[in-house]
Amino acid sequence: MKKTFVFHAADIINSKPPFDSKDQWPTERRFALVNEILSAIPLYGIPVCFGYSGPAHAKTIRESGRSSKVISNFRHIQSYWTCLERCEEYFRDQAKDERALVMAEDGAAAKKHLQVIHEDMQNGESSIPNHDGLLPLRHIVGAPSFLEKRKEPMLQIADSCAWAIRRYLSGFSDAEKLMDALTIAKWSKVPTPEKLNVGSYVIQSQMLTSDPIFGRLFQKAS
Repeated sequence: MKKTFVFHAADIINSKPPFDSKDQWPTERRFALVNEILSAIPLYGIPVCFGYSGPAHAKTIRESGRSSKVISNFRHIQSYWTCLERCEEYFRDQAKDERALVMAEDGAAAKKHLQVIHEDMQNGESSIPNHDGLLPLRHIVGAPSFLEKRKEPMLQIADSCAWAIRRYLSGFSDAEKLMDALTIAKWSKVPTPEKLNVGSYVIQSQMLTSDPIFGRLFQKAS
């Protein structure tokens, strides 16, 4: 594999170069490669936080008459702040003495808006809903860093997690295997795709060493 290669799960599954040879990279092998990357999450007991704005919520926004760009930006912003809430909750409950910085892919949608929202959450501005008393943020410090994915392996892993979770929430039949590779969690508690509105979750991956600190599964719907 070239040193300049950037791991992008969607490109692998969709047979984009250098995975476009059906003989060398049949479907089973491409999924196995993605699963191998996702399996690093439970291997090292890494908690995965994610926020989402589901189709039911998008429909409500569209009916307000706003432009598609405004709707897209708003959904990114809402997913971002609900995700940060779950990150903050994780640290307060499981890692009280730790602090974290946020890395995001450069060129992310609504980048300027995310920077403003991030600062508002740290300052506990009244414009941001204070769900569960998690604002102002105490464990997420500094401004978000927007980096090139090709230079930051953790962004590539995060992209793979996001892709797998989105595929699951979109109802793809192959997504169960991806989630099995990502974490050992009871996904039956997550709303079905047609009922998704807006919310966020923390997946507590079970370490293969059975470390008890990663034994809990949080579930919070905003």
